Amino acid sequence: MLAVGTMVVYGKNGVCRITDVVEKKVEKSVFQYYVLSPEYKRGLTFFVPVTPEGEQMIRPILTADEVRALISSMPELEAMQIDDERERRAELEALITGGDRGDLVRVIKTIYKLQQERVSIGKRLCTKDEQLYSQAQKMLYDEFAAVLDMDPEQILPMIIGTVEEAALIEA
Repeated sequence: MLAVGTMVVYGKNGVCRITDVVEKKVEKSVFQYYVLSPEYKRGLTFFVPVTPEGEQMIRPILTADEVRALISSMPELEAMQIDDERERRAELEALITGGDRGDLVRVIKTIYKLQQERVSIGKRLCTKDEQLYSQAQKMLYDEFAAVLDMDPEQILPMIIGTVEEAALIEA
């Protein structure tokens, strides 16, 4: 059982803190639930069953060393090249749902590259691509912010600075 106070990532809902473990009666049975409070969405509460299935929806947050290692590996993570719009969106949605942080970086890079291509021909991203881009960024940057004790708005400039600094050192 996870301890009260533990920070976790709950699916697409992002970083949450386990604030309590409660018992709830459902029909004639009593079940235990984790009470999760999102760190960046005040006023919401999630109840997740304390079962193997429920715990599969919860992931531990990264450590600071894991965040730094992921940031360092970002230049090597490739954007995906899927020309078919529906296939691309389905793949990106699946990667977001999976929640793997490297995959979130790939989603962000893929949509950023698509955005640059569209801007170069005088077009904008489709609304769905913008939503996927925002969702992936929010999930990743909120977790980084929680781990590094920073504001989420500080994360992108920090990533850019770290990646640029590493490129200068390698040059």
